[in-house]
Amino acid sequence: MCFVNDLTGRRRRDTSSPGLLRRLEDGLYASLAFPIGVFVGVVFWTLFAIDREVVYPTVVDAYIPAHMNHLMHTMSERTTTTKTKVRH
Repeated sequence: MCFVNDLTGRRRRDTSSPGLLRRLEDGLYASLAFPIGVFVGVVFWTLFAIDREVVYPTVVDAYIPAHMNHLMHTMSERTTTTKTKVRH
């Protein structure tokens, strides 16, 4: 959706009324993408700190390296927060 919105040129801030695609994108981001992205990071790392075996058993370490675990569960939170602060 973002790609189509960028291609059509409707992401400009100078438009007085944003188009339907822009409003839909912003609405989905605000209601789904941001809350889920932050939820994943916060809940996973909170449970990981309390009891690691609940969310990421040590058996999984043989298949998924620690840096990939960190990437999967931290970047969702960081990218959604960054997108909220940086508007192009």
